[in-house]
Amino acid sequence: MNEIPSETQELLANYHDKKRLSVVVSKDGNAIDEGLTPIDVNFIEAPDVDTLKDPQALSDFNKELKESLPSWINAYYKVEGKNDPKPVLKVFVSEIVLGDKLIKHDHLISFPMLKEGAVYLNITGTWRMFKDKEAVAYIESRLTRILKPWGVYNDGNIVRVRRYTQRFMYQPNQRDNPFDHANPNLVAFRNGTFNMATGKLEPKNPENYLLNGHDYDLDVSGKATPNIDLLLHDMVGNADTFLKEYIGYGFYHSYRPFQKMVFLSGNGGEGKSAFLVDLLARTIYGADNYAAVPPDELAGNDARFKPAQLYGMEANIVADIPKGYLSNTAVLKKLSGGDPIDAEFKGLQNFTFINYAKMIFSANALPSFTDSSNGMTERLVLIKFINGNTRTVNKDFWKEHDMQLVKAERSAFVYQCIKAFMAAMQRGSLTETDDMKLARDEWVDMNDHFGQFIEEACEIDTSKDEGDSSKSVVAEYKAFCSENNYSDKTTAQTITENLKAYGVQRIKSRRGIDDSSNIWRFKGLKLTKSYITQF
Repeated sequence: MNEIPSETQELLANYHDKKRLSVVVSKDGNAIDEGLTPIDVNFIEAPDVDTLKDPQALSDFNKELKESLPSWINAYYKVEGKNDPKPVLKVFVSEIVLGDKLIKHDHLISFPMLKEGAVYLNITGTWRMFKDKEAVAYIESRLTRILKPWGVYNDGNIVRVRRYTQRFMYQPNQRDNPFDHANPNLVAFRNGTFNMATGKLEPKNPENYLLNGHDYDLDVSGKATPNIDLLLHDMVGNADTFLKEYIGYGFYHSYRPFQKMVFLSGNGGEGKSAFLVDLLARTIYGADNYAAVPPDELAGNDARFKPAQLYGMEANIVADIPKGYLSNTAVLKKLSGGDPIDAEFKGLQNFTFINYAKMIFSANALPSFTDSSNGMTERLVLIKFINGNTRTVNKDFWKEHDMQLVKAERSAFVYQCIKAFMAAMQRGSLTETDDMKLARDEWVDMNDHFGQFIEEACEIDTSKDEGDSSKSVVAEYKAFCSENNYSDKTTAQTITENLKAYGVQRIKSRRGIDDSSNIWRFKGLKLTKSYITQF
């Protein structure tokens, strides 16, 4: 065999050094690039003429070239032309090798119950489910970033590898959804996964199949949180203990121990929205972990797509809910009872899931409902804000409670809340004060049947001058109460006072809906349903 020319030996040595250096300065250390720093194969120095003329030298050259590239790139030089040999680079990307590596490295999965698939996020220790067509965009984007630095990016390679990846990540024999069987005790944070069963932080693990991650560390040092503690106590008084337990309950992904829905009430201006939305929803749970579906939409007669919005969420938090009527409380009981519920996203096949999103709402006027069963009323928790209107009577409230200092205590406060919930779960009860129970009972006893009547039989537009006669409205409300076996006061005076809360005034006018008689009317109110004609 001819001796390899010195120029070729030097070139091979350079490749060897590059490979060795690549292992040391690996760009991201992932398994896909196999510890090598990407180099554009199109700019690799080609073998010289002497090497091209010597088959063994060319073979050795290509062997060294192969060892400097990841296993999913097959690149080699061949000779074209006998009299005037020219080096021609041949490059092929193996969709099987690269696809397998991408599936393994990114933990890509899909199965019959989740055809779009999901990807594991190492930074949070959680999975993210792909939405409609998102798997294609994700895989092609990842492949673009993998292939481009090596100089092998083109549509053909992208499509071939992406198609293989999607086909091979699909697990047809996986009949159930592993995300539906995740351990509810596990909570993912940036510094690890907290296990409520052991009270310890554990390493992140894709086998946990967690969907909810929190992009901050959990401070398990037991540090005090004086700013948040004072804020809660000044807002809700002795109900602050329950509130901390329930916040911790939000991180427990099941309704198994306690079936509770929380309503925060006040006259307005107390800062309920700032507490619920800014602090609790966005700062503590995180934007990806809460929904915002009002109870009247969940429990309305046209709630086809609403429950699906709670799937995979830790909380359903809505501030300033409308004074609506909860006509279908069976949905609320299923959502807060650990029962399977049918759901549907628009344009997609319906599915069944078990909700674990804890429901927390605030209102100036509480919603009404007719379901007085224990299954409904025992779920209700009513907490009254006691700090008053921070825009008028208590203007210094937010000066005394710096929200930047409050938010800075998040990591330690969340740990306190989780520990408080763990203690409640251990003893089998949440800390409901006597005042909370009394407020709940009064709400149930004084349930707003009039609100139900407005929802079912009236349209209100206070910008309009016309209105139905007060005599007709009183008669319809009496018939409504009779039909539903309600013992409410149905006098004209009571109804007039009730309608003031809706901005409706009783005036004498000729502007009727269907007549022009000069009589007493409720301005802006139109009857849309009659109970009298049903008798």
